[in-house]
Amino acid sequence: GITQRREPFRRLFNQGRIRASGVVDEVDPTSAHRGPRVLAEDYLEQYGADAMRLHLLFLGPPQDHAEWNEEGLRGCARFLQRTHEMILHRHGKGRFVSRNVLVAKHRLVRRVSRAIRNFRLNKAISAFMEFVKLLRGENLSIEEVDRQTLKTFVVLLAPFAPHMAHELWQEIGETSSLDHEPWPDHSEELLEPSEVSLAVLVNEKIVDRITVDLGAS
Repeated sequence: GITQRREPFRRLFNQGRIRASGVVDEVDPTSAHRGPRVLAEDYLEQYGADAMRLHLLFLGPPQDHAEWNEEGLRGCARFLQRTHEMILHRHGKGRFVSRNVLVAKHRLVRRVSRAIRNFRLNKAISAFMEFVKLLRGENLSIEEVDRQTLKTFVVLLAPFAPHMAHELWQEIGETSSLDHEPWPDHSEELLEPSEVSLAVLVNEKIVDRITVDLGAS
């Protein structure tokens, strides 16, 4: 190499640019003028820093260019509001954790961990939204979401929406520092399917489907 010192980084990562809405032509990267600017301070007071952060991460892979969309920002703000309401609604009322919720929690841990490791943070936001939708659904009783599930969710949310996560951490009665909580683990064994659906064919036509336990001999 040019120097005897080792490179401080493993690889170079170039981030994409966020273009103002309606700017469709690619701007010359060597030009001093790169089109209309989007100023974060114009939106922080109305929507908050957490919603802004989620929106920026949810726009897509960070290496890609993206177009600013205020409707997406409003959507992230609504998601945080629904998340806050869900946590307060379920806090202190769960008596156990159903298998459906347990599997969903472990799947959430795996998806968020992988998204962070692969630097695809938009996929983590999608995982949060799906999990909150499950916990807000009418098919889940108030008793089958336990305290540990809520704690795990808040720990995972903290790097993405730290202000709300710290507030929720106190709301669910935790007195320890959220920043010092260990990162949750997931069970691959729990996430492996226990059943598989098989098609029954007669004369090359599907006439039925049966469910088979993978552990059956």
